Amino acid sequence: MKPRHTIQSCLRTGTPHIWVPRYPRDNVAVWVNDKLWETGHNMIVNTGLAEFALVQAGDAAADPPTYMAIGTGSTAIMAGDTTLESEVDRVAIASTSASSGIVTYKAFWGQNDANGNTISNAGLFNDASAGDLFAAYVLSSTIAKTTSISLTITWTITLSDA
Repeated sequence: MKPRHTIQSCLRTGTPHIWVPRYPRDNVAVWVNDKLWETGHNMIVNTGLAEFALVQAGDAAADPPTYMAIGTGSTAIMAGDTTLESEVDRVAIASTSASSGIVTYKAFWGQNDANGNTISNAGLFNDASAGDLFAAYVLSSTIAKTTSISLTITWTITLSDA
């Protein structure tokens, strides 16, 4: 499925403004043992919107996502969330790619990572242990993580003038 995270540019009194929808569509894909488990919608939280604005402005203080976390929380994501509910493990993003206005982040959890947990949510961060939460996602179907399961999460953000 093609992600539909759209950023619309407009002009207001000669100053460019960017609108970022809080609920981009179909931009998280969860893979279990290299088989697609589910795709779904995430929520960009307030801190993510603020950091995204810094990145777009070319601000030296901008700190884009470099880590992804998984957890056992199942509460709906709220705009004011700053942490991932019941986080159990965080890894460095293994790859980031950008092409034609599409940014893709990919992270992996091997068979020896986060075992004994029922994974039910994920988040994008810019630090190994704290940092800003950019976006979060609650899985529609949980994953009982064991040594027989590897996990991959791909997060895609599409920027366009649509």
